[in-house]
Amino acid sequence: MKSPSLLFYFSLFSLLTQAQTWAPPGATWYYEIVHPFSPLITYARYESVGDTVLLGQNCRIITQTTGNSPNDYMIGRSNTAYTYEMNGKIYVYNQGNSNFSLIYDFAADSGDTWITTWDTCSYQRQILHTDSIVVNGYTLKTLSYGSSTIIEGIGGDRTLFEVLGEVRCDPPDTIIFEFPFVQRLRCYQDSVIGLYSTELLLHDFITSVHQLSPFENFAMLSPNPTTSTINLQLKKK
Repeated sequence: MKSPSLLFYFSLFSLLTQAQTWAPPGATWYYEIVHPFSPLITYARYESVGDTVLLGQNCRIITQTTGNSPNDYMIGRSNTAYTYEMNGKIYVYNQGNSNFSLIYDFAADSGDTWITTWDTCSYQRQILHTDSIVVNGYTLKTLSYGSSTIIEGIGGDRTLFEVLGEVRCDPPDTIIFEFPFVQRLRCYQDSVIGLYSTELLLHDFITSVHQLSPFENFAMLSPNPTTSTINLQLKKK
């Protein structure tokens, strides 16, 4: 028979394990959108809005709630993702082949590889190295490959789901961006991990950007964000 203290420990461990789920409802991401040849910087906001069952699998629904530029789709050409976690592996529903694709594997170690099939393309992902960061007392594993870092429970540091943009099986060596594009994660927040911010710019400030819309009708501030000089440009009516 287990002692009361051991029962308490196992119960607490079970609760913490269940609580640290991928994309809990209410989770929000803010990714920075850069506008080429312009100082304008805006944001794409993603939110986990609930649960659904797809192909017999319980999964989360993540949708983009702000950001309407042509190249800032979350996955493919869609602003909604259906995703779930199983044993540290993150899967996303692939409309191109009506199945779930393995996107991230947090059980992987340095040197491990796996194939992500998306639409008609197959990408081999190789983990260069793993590490961890501590966010509000939680130790979160990180995966690095190429110039991207993926954070356990949060997602990519450049886009939420790396490589799931428009289908480009053989991308060119040089890409010239002429349209707005998502560049990096600014902050993430949920009811379990709490707030994770990559900048001095506070999450609360970002969430209040849309309250400035009347001001934006006659003036533009740039650069935004900034830690030094700011320019005020009045718009002509």
